[in-house]
Amino acid sequence: MSQRSGKVSQPEFGVRLRGLRVRRGLSQRDLVADGAISASYVSLLEAGSRVPTLEVVHQLARVLQVRPRELAGESWPDDAFPTTPVDAGLVVSRLLVQSALAAGDLADALAHARDAHDSATEPTAVIETGMALQRVLGLAGEPRQRLAVLDDVVKAAEEAALPAVLLTATIDLATACHAVGELCRARTLLDEAVQALAGSPLAGTAEEVRLHTTHIRVLCELDETVAALELITPLLAAAAAVDQPATTGRAHWTAAVAFGRADKRAEALAHLELAHDALTDTMPVRDLLRFCADAAAIHVDCGGDLAAARELIAEARGVARLLGLSPHRDSLAARYELAVGNPAAAVRICAAVLERGEVTGYELLRTRKTLALAAEAVGEVAVAVEQLRILAADAEEEGVLPLAVYAWKRLESLRSA
Repeated sequence: MSQRSGKVSQPEFGVRLRGLRVRRGLSQRDLVADGAISASYVSLLEAGSRVPTLEVVHQLARVLQVRPRELAGESWPDDAFPTTPVDAGLVVSRLLVQSALAAGDLADALAHARDAHDSATEPTAVIETGMALQRVLGLAGEPRQRLAVLDDVVKAAEEAALPAVLLTATIDLATACHAVGELCRARTLLDEAVQALAGSPLAGTAEEVRLHTTHIRVLCELDETVAALELITPLLAAAAAVDQPATTGRAHWTAAVAFGRADKRAEALAHLELAHDALTDTMPVRDLLRFCADAAAIHVDCGGDLAAARELIAEARGVARLLGLSPHRDSLAARYELAVGNPAAAVRICAAVLERGEVTGYELLRTRKTLALAAEAVGEVAVAVEQLRILAADAEEEGVLPLAVYAWKRLESLRSA
């Protein structure tokens, strides 16, 4: 990768990282005390096979007790990261969190991460402990608590006047809002992040890719597909600048989702294939679950290969069982049953999903839409009317105006029939 202002270059970064680590007598495992990255990832960084994000550079610099610029290179601005001295208590907390995660004790990891964050007072400590805590909360499936912690981190970054840290924390906060269905707030945060990206050292890095990826998915769930499609070009350009298979694959994956939502089947399937080729050897199991579900949705919603969709849904269910999770996106299975001409099964699935209360946000809206269509198909017009009425009100409240308009029009059609 060529040297550019505010960017990390490989393999130079890897050489510096290994040199600093060896001189301090540290192992690769010693560098990953908070569990945010793995020792194998450090090995890839030292080999020049991966380009680190802002947060990773920050973490490594603090553990090595150097200025981030000494690690990232002279092109990195001095104010990109906080440079307070290493706090021994925080180091111990990171070690305890990592140890608990390695042992599979998520509750213990969460307790240590929470204690560290609760005791933090200085803005940089709030940032560091908050980022560690929000990662563990993400693993623990606590999206609301994660959102609250990230609110604290963003305020601390603003107080410390750290624009690059503020930008990456804002992206994380937007993903948390997305996870709990606060789509309008997520869109506002992402619009602000796009404005802040101009002139930032994060432009052209994996953080820019993450920003566009989150932005596109939020816009898709708001049914603003035209705006989402406009972001695909900058997304792919940023991924090309990073030039790593995993990043490129995720960019194509997001592009496939956007084209699928826009009912552009050929483009969606083309990007899906590119994503699959790039991610085959690097995809974590939880991401495989999401990828199978997204791929199946493209086939179901765009009139694609329903046999392939059935296999992908089955694979997603198998991965969910392997992880000990509840069946993933049963509303997708309902849409599949509707697409293959089995609306009665779709009604049963949607009713069960709603009764369990296991979906929120856009997925909940899609479930109600599917139930309304399936109920109408089997002659249960009263159920269809009820679901359309709820869908219209909820979609309007969530800011998904195209879906609200659809529901009102469909409702009027049923009433006049």
